[in-house]
Amino acid sequence: MSEVLSRIRFDTLGTDDDLAIDRLTTDLAVALTQAGSEAKRPRLEPSPGDKGAGELVLATLNVLTSADPAQIEAMVRVLVGFVRRNDGRRVHVRIDDNELTIDRPTEQQADELIAIYRSAVKPRKH
Repeated sequence: MSEVLSRIRFDTLGTDDDLAIDRLTTDLAVALTQAGSEAKRPRLEPSPGDKGAGELVLATLNVLTSADPAQIEAMVRVLVGFVRRNDGRRVHVRIDDNELTIDRPTEQQADELIAIYRSAVKPRKH
């Protein structure tokens, strides 16, 4: 089975506190998991004095997705839905050297993200 590993991060708003960011990240992780992906928070510790680094870590997920085209499309639809439900937020998806920002998502943007995922497929090592 082949799969794609990506890092997904969403923008926080000035009115967000750590609890709100944590809730949004958890909701996104649950939705991605329900869509068949494996979503986990990265093990990153912000350095003391890095203003905003804690928020960045809280709003980030590592996501492992099957290379199955239906699985990739389901994951992308979850991300598009997240942006549409959370007005004012953008989602940044990084796969290898490719990064795409979803902001007011269009079908073209969703198709572009699906294509990036498909091109990044790597065989799973056992």
